[in-house]
Amino acid sequence: MANKLRNAYRRAPKKEWGQILKKVQETIGVGRSTARRLLIGPAVPTPKALVWMLRF
Repeated sequence: MANKLRNAYRRAPKKEWGQILKKVQETIGVGRSTARRLLIGPAVPTPKALVWMLRF
């Protein structure tokens, strides 16, 4: 979810940031500051990537 909205958040004008943050908050169930960190931070690994990383 956060990975899909990351590009939208980065490209969106400042007025739309709040709407995207609200959507992430409601979907994931985290606070506003945590949602912002998820959207501006590094990409969250997919489950497939996590399995691959744990194999080695």
